[in-house]
Amino acid sequence: IIAVIAWSLKRNYKVLVFGLGFFLISLILILQIITVGSTIIADRYTYMAYIGLAFMVAHGIDRMKLHDKLRGYYKPALLMTVGIIALFAFMSFQRVKVWENGETLWSDAIQKFPKVAGSWGGRGIYYRQQKQYNKAITDFNRAIKLNPTEAMFHSNRGNIYFDLQQNEQALADYNNCLQLDPNDKEALANRGAIYGRQKQWELAIHDLSKAIEIDNDFFNAYMNRGFIYSSIGDHTLAAQDYALCTKLEPENHAIWNALAIEYQYLGDFRASISAFNEAVTYAPNIALYYMNRGISYRYLNEKEKALMDFDKATKLGVIVDARYFE
Repeated sequence: IIAVIAWSLKRNYKVLVFGLGFFLISLILILQIITVGSTIIADRYTYMAYIGLAFMVAHGIDRMKLHDKLRGYYKPALLMTVGIIALFAFMSFQRVKVWENGETLWSDAIQKFPKVAGSWGGRGIYYRQQKQYNKAITDFNRAIKLNPTEAMFHSNRGNIYFDLQQNEQALADYNNCLQLDPNDKEALANRGAIYGRQKQWELAIHDLSKAIEIDNDFFNAYMNRGFIYSSIGDHTLAAQDYALCTKLEPENHAIWNALAIEYQYLGDFRASISAFNEAVTYAPNIALYYMNRGISYRYLNEKEKALMDFDKATKLGVIVDARYFE
């Protein structure tokens, strides 16, 4: 309707047409005629679009000065506009308080719409991040009660039990999640990690491999599978997974260290030193890396380099076995 009105006025009211056009064109890009996701409208959608309406108002007030009949309304219109801006500024300031953190945001949503499960789940995620696990579990219990078929809620509650080392409860939640969504890669990887804790190696590798099939760039799945391969003595496959991890996160010094240790198990000390060099580059103050690299140098009979690394590790606070210096 607005577009039709604007089009009919295009000859005599170009500024009006421009303002309305700016408003409509800015909005049409994000109007969810076909809904995507759970959000239909959001405040941020209008931030840019309102420039068009504000332009119309400002131009209209400015034009009042040029018309004898309207000149007397100029100051009242200006004062009213300033008052509206001040009111909006105050309302914005109050609204910003709601966005202080995840707790204030989701608590506000819960207060207004207590039967929306997603708000309880959102606050539950925040509480988990803050390690307020009891509150997080309470919120996810509520979310699951409101919407028991949402796989994400089961997975997120399972993550809390995972953090708390409550493996059976975590396993039950991951199982529920995967019944609802068999392709939830995070739940698969986490269930695989639980199986790893329980030394159910075949089940762990199966879940982690399936997660990798779903996402070939899934860092955590490769990392956990590498750890499991190492635990069962398959250092070749462990090294392969850790090597893939270094490509996905090349600045992750802990992965370079893990890869280097696998090369040590395989007797490839040159490759291990190269990997330790990467670890030291990204984390030059971690003593363990120098000690581990020193061990590789020792096996290669490069004693001076080994002693330098052992000395560096000692200065950084690691107690190096005296036999390494002999």
